Amino acid sequence: MPKKYSLALMVLLFLNACSPSNRPEVLNRTFDDLIDHLDSVSSWNGDISPPDIYLSDRFNIHLTTDSPVFEKQKLRIKNPTGPEPYPVSYSVIYKQHIISLFESGKFSCIDINTFQRNRSFENRLNQLDSEYLWLLDGKLVAKSGLGHYVFNENDKWEPYDRYIPKAPQKILFEDSSFLISCDCYGEFGGTIYFYQKATQETYLTDAMCARSIVLEDGAYKVLSSLGHGVGFSDLRLIPDPRKLTRLSDLDPFDLSPYQKQHLGFLDSTNYGESKFDFYSIQLFALFNHNRQHLYLTRWRGVTFITEIQGNTISVSDPLFADNLYVHNPISTDYGNGLVLINLDFWGLGKDREVGMILINGDKLTHIEWYNSKNPAHRKPKTGE
Repeated sequence: MPKKYSLALMVLLFLNACSPSNRPEVLNRTFDDLIDHLDSVSSWNGDISPPDIYLSDRFNIHLTTDSPVFEKQKLRIKNPTGPEPYPVSYSVIYKQHIISLFESGKFSCIDINTFQRNRSFENRLNQLDSEYLWLLDGKLVAKSGLGHYVFNENDKWEPYDRYIPKAPQKILFEDSSFLISCDCYGEFGGTIYFYQKATQETYLTDAMCARSIVLEDGAYKVLSSLGHGVGFSDLRLIPDPRKLTRLSDLDPFDLSPYQKQHLGFLDSTNYGESKFDFYSIQLFALFNHNRQHLYLTRWRGVTFITEIQGNTISVSDPLFADNLYVHNPISTDYGNGLVLINLDFWGLGKDREVGMILINGDKLTHIEWYNSKNPAHRKPKTGE
């Protein structure tokens, strides 16, 4: 083969290896892989050995004897609408598709089972030039110009005049009673807002910073976590949000600019029950799986899946046995074993979504938005 053709073939093969593919890469890590990674990044073990990993008066961590919970895989997807790599708002699941909106004002629709684009669905959504996206009451709502629009049952956009959380709030949870959203200013604090649909009143409290909500016996379990310093996480039970401070009772003329941005600190009710409050560990997400509450957990440079009972943290899945790190994740439980965890990373996309974790039954997929400027995406993957 002539040299110039051989060189061209090599370049083609390299580019193909670097490019994203809609074929997931299966990566089923074991607990031994997790231990190996801990050995490489931390003197974690001290005088103990597996299945115990960490023992203290604050919390204990140990490995379960069961097999890992999930079948795991990774996938890179490129924005099909334009050059910008990351969506302008966190992606949502709608009608068995991951719906993402980009700066071009265009949507991408990825089937949650095949990970293939649904171009017909995209064309219907792209009848509107959109700027931001929410999922409200199970429907797609988009900002366009000065108005808001809902995607109706006839696959058409029509004006929407109901309540929408103010930017930069992100939606955490919604049921028939409340629409719950949050904001986060890192170590400077965050607020969680409970908008009551029946009365159109909003109740609030501090959360630094809210990540997930699950409903249990009519009460709201609020998971908060932050990586500032050594990192910390807490779980707070709020049975009746109406017992928190009501937003309409706060006079905006009496508030300083700082207070207006950190309204949660103005809640003096001290309402709710603390279920745990941990330091030196981060809990990125809380979700239901097979009637169990599972946590996306990061400790000493490794991220994995755990269950928590009291101060005992049980590692139920090693995940990818690597240092998956995010700053402001939000998780949404769609029911029937379907969960989406939106992942951001300030160094890549600032406050934009750079990836997702999709849990679909017993299959967990880490999806990354392909970015040619991301060092991890510049060369072929050669294994973990």
